[in-house]
Amino acid sequence: GAAGSVASWARFAHAEGERWLREAREDPAVREERLARKAAREALRAEQLAEQRSLAQGALAKAEDLRLQGNDAYRQGQMPGNSRARADLSQAAALYREGAAALEDALGRLTIAVEDAEEVRRQRATLYSNASQVQIAAENWAEAAELARHALRDDAEALKPRYRLGRALVGLKDWAAAAGAVDGALDQLAKDGGRDADDMKRELWKLAEEISQALPSFRWSHSKPEDRERRPAEDHEKRIVGVWEYGPPGSMQCYEVVLEKWGALYWKEKDMRIDLLRKSKLRWRGEYEMVSGMVLEIAYEPGSDVLVTDFTPPTDIPEEQQWKGPTKFTARRVAGPPADAP
Repeated sequence: GAAGSVASWARFAHAEGERWLREAREDPAVREERLARKAAREALRAEQLAEQRSLAQGALAKAEDLRLQGNDAYRQGQMPGNSRARADLSQAAALYREGAAALEDALGRLTIAVEDAEEVRRQRATLYSNASQVQIAAENWAEAAELARHALRDDAEALKPRYRLGRALVGLKDWAAAAGAVDGALDQLAKDGGRDADDMKRELWKLAEEISQALPSFRWSHSKPEDRERRPAEDHEKRIVGVWEYGPPGSMQCYEVVLEKWGALYWKEKDMRIDLLRKSKLRWRGEYEMVSGMVLEIAYEPGSDVLVTDFTPPTDIPEEQQWKGPTKFTARRVAGPPADAP
């Protein structure tokens, strides 16, 4: 308490007094030499600090360039009908790893630039988290989980790698570990909130509900938010489930809309998956949380039983890399309910 702090101050004051007396009795030539050594040490430290900060900024700039290239490759890998999707996703993963490796190399030399080292770790966490998302898209669950863990070692409070770890563990059907990861993410979300807290909460509870199907005895640390009044629009979610063909008849260009038993609705074509949220009675929307500006909207027309599909690729990418295929088309049902759907 107070006695301890006063005693500490007294010891400090005594030591300072002793030092002042020693310096007062010090020979002027000795003092001059001591001060010169001190100034040299400080100048050397300032030079080393400047070098390390320059090193950190260079590594961060390189990693950012690789991250943006990785994002472009990831976008291309998620485009509908892209025959090179797997190659693009593989390239995205390689670019994110290369960026993380550049930051790893810099970190080993940042011995005194503490704040810069912290920023490097945060950016490395982002790259590992992005790489984890790529592996989730490819359903490489074990690698996705390992990359998410790498991200959390660098930034333990980051929500996206927490979610991605939970998603990967669900994919592995490691239910106990998945429950712990998702519960921890819900706890972190409750503490931090944030701009996208509501969307993240919905996604985490989708995972939680799936986990509860396998582990009904698991008790979550937080209560699930009460659902809004269940509206008749949910009947249309059952109607849009199925396989849908777009393009010329017989082209076999198809995607699928899936409704999981725990309520998750998503759109899928080959390795591409987009979680959907209802925006109105007959419209749903999905957006990549990792790639800003990449949006899918679908609108159901009950009378003709078709889905009008509107795909909006990002606009902030070079023209030569922009998607050249269709962005709005009508899809016809080729399989799955709705004969008995309400």
